Amino acid sequence: MMFRKLILSVTFKPSSKFPRISCKRCCSLYDPPYLNKGPQPEKYAALNIRMRGYDFPMLESFSKYVHNLTKIFEIEGEAYPVPTRSAKVALFKPNSTAAAQEYELKLYERTVKMEQVSSVIAPLLMEVIQNTLPEGVEVTFKELEPEEEEFRYIPDTTLKDLRQQVESVQESIREFKSR
Repeated sequence: MMFRKLILSVTFKPSSKFPRISCKRCCSLYDPPYLNKGPQPEKYAALNIRMRGYDFPMLESFSKYVHNLTKIFEIEGEAYPVPTRSAKVALFKPNSTAAAQEYELKLYERTVKMEQVSSVIAPLLMEVIQNTLPEGVEVTFKELEPEEEEFRYIPDTTLKDLRQQVESVQESIREFKSR
């Protein structure tokens, strides 16, 4: 709602018979505070951008670019690597079961985990990433899954051994107390 104020000023000059009337118009806006609060866009709880590729330098450079892009869009998140997956590929001789050449392909993966992403900003970010996607890099946008979070961590064999030892000691203590 807008209220306009009209200010009239009347001045008399001694030399004239008629008063001089000047009109100044001052416009001011008054919006009640409850009108300034528009509907807030919904937010994704957690969103992952998973990048995969066989060319490590290209993937590392692009993941750094994506992480900086999320900072520009003012989205809180973290970037982390996922352990490399490797596969052996064999090229066979024609009409034979003997391998002519063997290759080891390594699939590198980087993930940018974002939290509280606005539903307005997310499509813009996705479009910018898809338009700047380098050749040989595959990008996936999806919500966080527990299996991916578990795969992120490399198992520590010494830690597993120590945990087994602690469990065996705790079992022996329970047996001793039960006697």
